Amino acid sequence: MSELTITLHRIDTPYYLKATDPQGHEVLFDTVEKVGGTNRAMRPLMVMLSSLGACSMMDLIGIMMKMRLNFKDVKTTVRAETEPNSKPTRLTLIRLHFDICGHDLPEDMVKRAVQLAVEKYCAVGQIVRQAVPIRYTYTLHESEKCQNIK
Repeated sequence: MSELTITLHRIDTPYYLKATDPQGHEVLFDTVEKVGGTNRAMRPLMVMLSSLGACSMMDLIGIMMKMRLNFKDVKTTVRAETEPNSKPTRLTLIRLHFDICGHDLPEDMVKRAVQLAVEKYCAVGQIVRQAVPIRYTYTLHESEKCQNIK
């Protein structure tokens, strides 16, 4: 069995935290001012959504590279619906949207790459999906319109 380890430390206020992995990579966390934070970093739930987006996007890029698809760029947007007034915040649906930019991208291959990335390979998605439904869509953009996806 292998193990993943993250260490968290308070920085200078009660809720401003730094997470560090064994290689020394860092992620900062905070919360909003009305509950005692300083709003200097993302809240943990937003980091979790970012992790889902990053995991899916990295897997999508890797799959498209293996398929030798002529893509130039990818942008991922993550949106989460929440149950109103729930404490703690309860997510009811997560939507991933991939904007994929390239030249003559075969739609069937891109569709398969997105499906594999989200449904099979993203480890974060495998965990999150057990608690919240994840839906996904994508839009293809021709290379000359790539600046529009930034």
